[in-house]
This record gives sequence, structure tokens and C-alpha cells, in this order.
Amino acid sequence: MIKTSSIISFVIAVWIVQPFQNPTHVDQGVLIVAFAKEHLGKPYGNRAGAFDCSGFVQHCYKSIQVEIPRSSYKQSLFGRAVTEAECKAGDIIVFTGSNQSSKKAGHTGVVSHCHQDTVFFIHSSSSSGIRYDHTLSDYYKARLLGFRRIVK
Repeated sequence: MIKTSSIISFVIAVWIVQPFQNPTHVDQGVLIVAFAKEHLGKPYGNRAGAFDCSGFVQHCYKSIQVEIPRSSYKQSLFGRAVTEAECKAGDIIVFTGSNQSSKKAGHTGVVSHCHQDTVFFIHSSSSSGIRYDHTLSDYYKARLLGFRRIVK
């Protein structure tokens, strides 16, 4: 005969451990960033093994089976807008293209993390491929348009 206390211990153990084994409880933003980090140093471009900025962001989201638009402009309209204070790992960061006076989205990246008043992101730079950058850089600070949340 099984003791009631043994059954209760088993149920409690399963109840405590189960959420950590269920992949739906994994932060999808963290998974996107982990995937993005695997591509650091890859070249910029539209050929095999290379990515332009929006293609890279789209590729990162595909890694968690989430389809997003291909162009930076369409990515800038997808999901919901969040403030810089609300942004978190996996959000899309949106910039103007190289002409910062246009105010039209032309460059995107993946937010990796935020620290104090700085947002760090991974993107595909036309000059140096997939790399880290941050919003304190004068170049990116002047071009920043906003952030988009696609996954919770």
C-alpha cells in the first residue's frame, strides 16, 4: 500500500519541477538573442551565409518559428510599439536608414539587453557584418526611431 505522504511528495515535486521542463515557459526573447549571438562576425550581404539587417532580424525570429516581414520598414510597423524603458531582449530596435533626416525606417536589429540608459543590440552592419552596438553611439542615437515587441 502506498502512503499518502509519498503521493503528496511526488505531486509537489512534479508541480514544482514541471514548469521548468515546459518549453512554453522559456522567454522567447532570450532564445532570439542566443540565436543572434551565434551569428556574431558573419558578413553583411544577400548571399549564402551573409545577412542584411532585416534579413538577419527575420532569420532570428524564424529560429523560434515566428514569421515577421522581410523589410526594415515593414518590421517597423509589425508587433506593437514599446518605449525604450520597456524594451527587453528580443525586441526589434528600429533606426532610419543612412539618411537620418528621412525619419523612415531603414535599419533594424535585435535588442540583446538594456543597462541603465543604454540599449545594447545585435545587428548586421553594412560595414562590418553582424555585431553588437549600443544606443549611446552618436551614430545610432541620432537615427533611433523606436522599438517593436513581437513576442512576450
